[in-house]
Amino acid sequence: MKTFAYVVRRVFAFGTDWYISAVLINLMTNAIGHFTSGEYSVHIALAIASLLVAFLYYVLVPLKVWKGQTLMMRAMHLKTVDIHENEISFPRTFLRFFVGCLLIGGAFYIPSVNIRSVLMIMYPNEAWKLFTLLINVLSALDLGFILLKWRDFRLLHDLIFQTKVIDLAA
Repeated sequence: MKTFAYVVRRVFAFGTDWYISAVLINLMTNAIGHFTSGEYSVHIALAIASLLVAFLYYVLVPLKVWKGQTLMMRAMHLKTVDIHENEISFPRTFLRFFVGCLLIGGAFYIPSVNIRSVLMIMYPNEAWKLFTLLINVLSALDLGFILLKWRDFRLLHDLIFQTKVIDLAA
């Protein structure tokens, strides 16, 4: 069972990591916006930049800089590991990020929003509205799942990819 302090640190790490990555994405997209023109090219460049920054922050940093940790996870003494508490591999880290951040938690992550915006501009039809609704429903289910499984405090992508976030301070 996770302690209240663990839950607070994990939520704080998530929120602060999200904010840091949003600022980095914003800086990158503002720079791109100044050097590109044309509606499609700007939106495509923004989506690619968002993905690149998110990939660097949520995949490469935890793999290469601080094993299993983003900047705020490190500050909060948290680490992502597999269910046997071993370091996680690149494919698992990448898929966990892709599914967890872009699909299941897609309502909360800027790259997911930017990609859907590009697709809606390029292919305006009702399918994207349904896809966005699905992303929002999955995000809500993920939050609901935390409330139901708060003792483990594992998100859906943790269960799918057999990972967990451990408390290094304990």
